[in-house]
Amino acid sequence: MNFGFTFQRVMPSGFFFLLRFYLRVDSTLIRVRDTRIYHRAGEGHLIRERTERESTAEELKGIPASLWTDQQGIVDHLKLKSEVNEKITLWRKSSS
Repeated sequence: MNFGFTFQRVMPSGFFFLLRFYLRVDSTLIRVRDTRIYHRAGEGHLIRERTERESTAEELKGIPASLWTDQQGIVDHLKLKSEVNEKITLWRKSSS
């Protein structure tokens, strides 16, 4: 089973996006890839964080099976495989 999930929050002070890819292969593994994007209004950059988490069924023994289908709940039990944080420049302030 796999599916994507998107969460957005837009405020006067900026915006935040969470993009999630969730993959569960029954009795084999669970993998979650998250991309978070944050931009503060008026700043010339945004912050992007990408994480990859994955654990095999063997590594998840002891975790209730009902949690395996809850992508919000299981993510904290998965091993972090990689994390990348980036500052992405959108525009530069002009020198006056």
